[in-house]
Amino acid sequence: MVRAFIAFPLTLLCLLGSGPLSGRNFLLPWYEDVNGGESYTRLIVSALVISAVIAIAPLWLAISGLQKVVSDDPPWVLALLRAAQVLAVTVIVLRLIATVTALLAGELNDLSVLFQTS
Repeated sequence: MVRAFIAFPLTLLCLLGSGPLSGRNFLLPWYEDVNGGESYTRLIVSALVISAVIAIAPLWLAISGLQKVVSDDPPWVLALLRAAQVLAVTVIVLRLIATVTALLAGELNDLSVLFQTS
């Protein structure tokens, strides 16, 4: 039951992309200022990939919680865990679709640009 209380709000926060569950917060300290005409595409794509990876945590919590549901648990616990599972998969898929869209729409033509150190 505790996993349901943790997984569902965590999934909602991942869906909203707020706070530390947004991949952008982890990249801003290392991202250089955009004065020389450089675009934000690398930042956006990297942040989306990181937020998709972060969304795996509530998915894992929901799946492991579903495996430990007992017959004594109220039915809303199962519903909350299933909703968290569906929302977490939705978050991951949406983030990856947004990543591909940003890659296709931006100046990045291949993924090797993401890992350049210059």
